Amino acid sequence: MNRYQNGPYAPLDPFTGHWKPAVGVLPPLLVMAVGLGCTVWLARWNRLAVDLAPAPGPRLAAAAG
Repeated sequence: MNRYQNGPYAPLDPFTGHWKPAVGVLPPLLVMAVGLGCTVWLARWNRLAVDLAPAPGPRLAAAAG
């Protein structure tokens, strides 16, 4: 909101500016950090699951055909 009110060259500091969320600045930042952490964790977990998946072999080929 600060960049919208002050233009593209406004600072990216969330603790400055005239507009603030109703709950303050810290809760939205914490929610964003937790969401980012969950996204990174899910991406790494998915990559690990793909790496540990069994290679297609005769049993899987026979079940598919």
